[in-house]
Amino acid sequence: MGQVLWLDRLSRWLLAGVMLAAGFPKLLSPISFAEVIEAFGLIPDFLVLFAAITISIIELIAAFLLIRGK
Repeated sequence: MGQVLWLDRLSRWLLAGVMLAAGFPKLLSPISFAEVIEAFGLIPDFLVLFAAITISIIELIAAFLLIRGK
């Protein structure tokens, strides 16, 4: 049982680390991330910057919740 808890915690922290490493640069440079989103052409142009900021914030919140264990 202790190994499962340890493995669970380690995997959550590793995934959170990846999400933090990916989310912070996106949030610090939302225009660059918006250009990447815009290249896919999936959402209207007027929503691209909003989507870039929102996705970055959600990614950071998810990383925080993984660290907290929720």
